[in-house]
Amino acid sequence: MDQINEVLDRDTFFISIRGYFPPKVYVYDEKKKIILYAEKLVNLDNNLFAAFMGMLSIVLVFIFVMVITAFLSVKYETLVPGFIIDIVIGIAIVAAPIIGYNVANSLLKAQPIVAWLNVNKKQHLFEVLDDVRSGFFSKPAYKVIDNDGQLLATIKGDCLCYINGYLLCRIKSDSIIHSFLNRRFLIVKDSNVIGILTREFNIFRSNYTLDMSGDLQKSIDRRIILSIVFIFILSIYHSSSGD
Repeated sequence: MDQINEVLDRDTFFISIRGYFPPKVYVYDEKKKIILYAEKLVNLDNNLFAAFMGMLSIVLVFIFVMVITAFLSVKYETLVPGFIIDIVIGIAIVAAPIIGYNVANSLLKAQPIVAWLNVNKKQHLFEVLDDVRSGFFSKPAYKVIDNDGQLLATIKGDCLCYINGYLLCRIKSDSIIHSFLNRRFLIVKDSNVIGILTREFNIFRSNYTLDMSGDLQKSIDRRIILSIVFIFILSIYHSSSGD
């Protein structure tokens, strides 16, 4: 427990993401010593299978629509106006990706983010579990669980962190330019800035500095802060090319 307190009882964390399958998160102290290690447990076989079934669903939707339109064109040429067939094809173009995405999403297994105190994975610290999967019409939600299995917080949508239904904090960009460049973000509690997340410019690696000196009273559990930061930076990491 003393080691956990020593790791978490600080204001500055240096974070680096490496690899892609799975992405690994290393957290350093001021002396560049690794104090925390986290990993998104990616099941590559399951991901590939889900992607394949999603693509297959899209193809099958188009094949089905082509067969139906061909049948209508041949048998009911004088009864079915051409624009009706165009509408059917248009609906298929819109619906096929949605169907494919939902098929793939339904087949994906949970891919939690698990944090340990060292790269040997000997002392578990916390984990972030999928609560609600993201979809075309829904945003993701996560549960932060401590090493005893207790719920610490819920993270929803665009990195909004809740405890017992109360909005605890959120991450937002400090400017449109920094948002576009994914360079500098603010951690806000109520209307106060309690932390700053800065991304270093590095072509080959994603490095961040988390400065929580604005939270002098340490009013928010650092495990919760690190969880919301991990979710946020991993979403940026996956949207780019990675390392």
